[in-house]
Amino acid sequence: MHGIPAWLFGAVSSVVVIVVTLLERIERHLRDIRRLMADLVSSPADRHDALIAQITPLLQRGQKIPAIKVVRKSLGCTLLEAKQFVDDLLSQIS
Repeated sequence: MHGIPAWLFGAVSSVVVIVVTLLERIERHLRDIRRLMADLVSSPADRHDALIAQITPLLQRGQKIPAIKVVRKSLGCTLLEAKQFVDDLLSQIS
């Protein structure tokens, strides 16, 4: 290795692996942050329309419980509120 001690070469290689791993983790976090920021900037009407578009196919297939789960996760509401939301939508699309 042209005068570089093997222990030093091994140590440098280990540091490089650690740095690359940390950079990959940072990139994943940045992607998550960008996605969250995009969600924050979108208007409530856009989010509502996207939620309706996501759960309507579920309801058309008779999958009411998965639709309620999606509403709860998206809106952060109670089970009762999510059920009422889904029931209201069902009455509109029926």
